[in-house]
Amino acid sequence: MSGLKFQPLVGRGFFRDAESVGIREFDRGEAVLGSDAFFDASNLSTVRLDLAGVHPDSQVALLWQTLSPSAEVHLVELHRGAAEVTWHRLDLEPDWDGQIAQVAIGVYGLHSVEPIRLRSLDFQPPTREILARFLWQDWRLFQPWRQGSANHYSGTPAETPLRPVTVMIIWLVTALVLLMIFIHWRRLAAAVWMPSALVVVLVPWLVLDGLWQARLSDQVASTRARFGGLDQAGKRGMEDDALLQAQAREVLDHLEPLRGQRLFILRESMRHEFNRLRLQYHLLPLNVYNFGHQLPEPGHARAGDYVLLLDDPGGVEFYSEDEVLVDERFRWPATLSLEQPRFLVFRLEGPGEEAF
Repeated sequence: MSGLKFQPLVGRGFFRDAESVGIREFDRGEAVLGSDAFFDASNLSTVRLDLAGVHPDSQVALLWQTLSPSAEVHLVELHRGAAEVTWHRLDLEPDWDGQIAQVAIGVYGLHSVEPIRLRSLDFQPPTREILARFLWQDWRLFQPWRQGSANHYSGTPAETPLRPVTVMIIWLVTALVLLMIFIHWRRLAAAVWMPSALVVVLVPWLVLDGLWQARLSDQVASTRARFGGLDQAGKRGMEDDALLQAQAREVLDHLEPLRGQRLFILRESMRHEFNRLRLQYHLLPLNVYNFGHQLPEPGHARAGDYVLLLDDPGGVEFYSEDEVLVDERFRWPATLSLEQPRFLVFRLEGPGEEAF
């Protein structure tokens, strides 16, 4: 299916040229291009996607509808890395069945760094050549580094049937065993077999290092596309928590004269995770207590402290008529001090007490 058959469903700045169609900007974090289709999905379980301009931090998905009476929209994420032409399997998707009536490509992320350009979307039957392409693509697939990548970076998707490290270890052990048998059979001197042994060890080492260096190159290109040429403020605006940073600055400005007071962050998570830790960092040097999702006990807070409800934690309610903040355990006299898209800030006005 040529990209020229597709029309914009979500996004801003639609354009068309001789070979492709595209969207220049996300609309609320997404861009979708769709087209009518009519084919039987049963034997067309592999997809070749030619899609340019997608930053590796964004997600890409294939959406489709069948001719069934329910006409539900089905979705599967397509792991692409930094490549423009990628292959994907649909044979493991239970909903990929029947007569396909519509297909669409969706791109989702925080920022559209470059215009998204769709050249083609091809559905093909599986072949040995395509299966080999899948394996090589998994070995070369770039996965952007995340906050936990310093602790663990697998290098290949979890569903990869053969991992390069495993293949190289098997190759190395097999080659060394065969070499030792040959050395023993021919009774070769060390000066003769030592270069062969070095080659046997270095080849898998260099293959794995080459794959790693390719990912480093992709990461450099990804970072340059996202942050290159920007000043410090522009770089912060391209970070994953840019909206949270801007709202945290509003809190700091609002509480500037009261930095000796305490602020309790409540969010629907018991342990530390990205959003609440990043917000705590951006609120420095405020004295922040960042645990749990319930109001503090009366002995742990006092009048004049602040409570921040991040991403609407369940179970905490504010009754504006009575000016009281309540959860299942305690109630605190409070007033709404600041309202932001992702959180509310309340000032505790008096001693807390048990809710019931």
